[in-house]
Amino acid sequence: MHKNLYKNIKDNFTLISLCIILLLCCPSTLASKADKNHTRREYAFDVTSALGEYKRYYWHYPDSKESFIAFAENYVAHFWNDLTYKDKTNATWFQSYMKIKKRKNNCQITIIEKNCIFTDFKERQNLIFVDDICNDCKLNKMNIADFKRCYSLCAFDQDGNIIWEYSDSLSQLYLQIQQKISAILVAEGALEDNRAEMILFKYRHNDDTITFICDLDSNDSAIFEIASKDIYQLLNDFCNNTDIVEINMYVYVSK
Repeated sequence: MHKNLYKNIKDNFTLISLCIILLLCCPSTLASKADKNHTRREYAFDVTSALGEYKRYYWHYPDSKESFIAFAENYVAHFWNDLTYKDKTNATWFQSYMKIKKRKNNCQITIIEKNCIFTDFKERQNLIFVDDICNDCKLNKMNIADFKRCYSLCAFDQDGNIIWEYSDSLSQLYLQIQQKISAILVAEGALEDNRAEMILFKYRHNDDTITFICDLDSNDSAIFEIASKDIYQLLNDFCNNTDIVEINMYVYVSK
């Protein structure tokens, strides 16, 4: 796979002389693997934080610099007057957004084989981020609280823009859906095993459909199916009379 990925990088980028490639299993490893030069290490860490912030809401990395900048500007516009975020201009993701936007053609972001590749032409290096949301979903590497910090509930409009004003009410919707699942888990006696995971899905209001992000095992599928009628109703009622077209949602399952 690494050979194919490297070949794709050469085929897709005009700068053949890129000399530093960091293959990352998750964004949190970037700081420890960055170049010893302080400036480069600091910038590399900023990129990690910035792309991670994008993934937190969209559940995948950006496929272009333009999509990342559009997200960052939307994010800034929403939080700019919020006093609880008065220190946001010092946040690493915000500083990285400003640098990426300013550098214009000196860097780019693209997706190759589900890998997000940040190319810094000036520094001649690639930063490669592996999209592993389904492994994170199994929670074999992080607990529930860590998972929720990495992946947020989110609502989107027709153009794929985040509708920030529904963030708090989405949390209430999550609790309602979670209660339905929890009641079934208790009723079905499905709490014998301590293994925990999240069921991640996208709901599209236009056609009232749910798409699971990761494959479900038979137990998870059965549990979700029992509650599906109530879940569809909650999602549909929530979206009615709004501009919401799609929702990223998850529920916690312990079996």
